[in-house]
Amino acid sequence: MVKYCPQCGYPNPDDASFCIKCGSPLFSQPNQPYSPPPPPTTQPLYSRMLNVYFSNLWLIIIPIIELVVALVFFAIDRAIMFYLFPTFGFYSFSVIIIVSIVIGLVESAIFSALIYALDLQANSLFLNNSRIEAGQAINVTFSRLSTILPIILLYIVINALFSLVPFISFILSGLLTLLLIHAYTMQLLGRGQGFDTFTVALDNLGKAYNVDSTSTIVMVIVMIIPFVNWLLSPYVTLLSNALAAETR
Repeated sequence: MVKYCPQCGYPNPDDASFCIKCGSPLFSQPNQPYSPPPPPTTQPLYSRMLNVYFSNLWLIIIPIIELVVALVFFAIDRAIMFYLFPTFGFYSFSVIIIVSIVIGLVESAIFSALIYALDLQANSLFLNNSRIEAGQAINVTFSRLSTILPIILLYIVINALFSLVPFISFILSGLLTLLLIHAYTMQLLGRGQGFDTFTVALDNLGKAYNVDSTSTIVMVIVMIIPFVNWLLSPYVTLLSNALAAETR
């Protein structure tokens, strides 16, 4: 009779108390051939990053700032409309359109800058496991405006064009925001600069799909659903950084 070590599977004499090979204690249980433990299950990337987000809910601060900014600009836009139209009637219609467009462009610029600050936080958390406060991230963003300005301008122009498309403008806007997030990720990782960063990001998303199609599809689905894309935007920035790391 032999006694198999439960740790390494080495066959030991029946009267042995410890494994001859690894020194692990042997128990007087019915002898059975050694069967190795099942390999540990690895959580999918999209699931791991969701856990990271839920463990770091302070990342929601910048999206809350984005929501406040959106509400402020909406209130300004409505106030201008209700003030001008009763005062000047039909002749103020063109002025209202122009003012609304300007307000929309400014809001898009601020939104895209805040997305960079959020991506900066996610990048630091993912790579260095360190926390950057929202105020600090915003300050760094404004100090790097000259670097990210080409990306912001390109985003503003494309987003303005997408807003003219009926019925699916919110889907196009969500996809564009995903591309913006990934473009910032590429830039933070030193893999893109200037206007070409969007092209680099689009190419890398294609590689990410080949490596982990499920996580890439999850990002797309999250970003095309209104409100969900706002609530889970920190999660998408984390997933963007994780996928970029997988496709070096």
